[in-house]
Order: sequence, then structure tokens, then C-alpha cells
Amino acid sequence: MTTLNASWPGPWEFIELPQADGQLALASVHTGRANRIVEAALEAGELAPLAGYATLRREVKWPMPGSILGWTIQSEDGRISR
Repeated sequence: MTTLNASWPGPWEFIELPQADGQLALASVHTGRANRIVEAALEAGELAPLAGYATLRREVKWPMPGSILGWTIQSEDGRISR
């Protein structure tokens, strides 16, 4: 993994991913962006199995000490997916 720092806040982190043609591609793996990307996809309905839920909650505390769920989504009839 390569970490680059410049005049913007936070690091840029990249990994090299092998492609079908044998070339390598760089992919950003900055963990601070992951939840924002997932949130945008959920809100846009782009994750078909998770589309149509009424409530979306981010970083929900779980009963186990020190545990946090990345996402909790709940349907209008009260079903919860975690």
C-alpha cells in the first residue's frame, strides 16, 4: 500500500489491483471514505437487495461493549437489517 500526503487534509492510500489483461490498476482504500460511498449508494437505491428501506442509521452502537455496526436499515414495517 502507498500513502501519499500533500496539502489536503488526510492521506491518500492506494493499493495495486491486478486486472484481467495483466496490468495493475490503483484503487483508493482510504477508510474514511467508505461509509460516505456506501451511504450515497444506499440513498440512491443502487444496492438492489437493500433498496426501499425507510430508515438508514450510520455507526449504530451495539449491545456488545465497544461494538458499532456500520449501518442499520429499517423497513416501514419495523424489520431491521444490520
